[in-house]
Amino acid sequence: MAYSELVFVDDYWPDFSPAALEAAIAEYQARDRRFGGLKK
Repeated sequence: MAYSELVFVDDYWPDFSPAALEAAIAEYQARDRRFGGLKK
């Protein structure tokens, strides 16, 4: 795996809901992705 972005949630898989998925996606979208580069 050359590059990855992971989101960890507190929900167990049977309890993982569409709302939890949307929250995980929103968290991912709020990240400053630099692909290994330094922030200028």
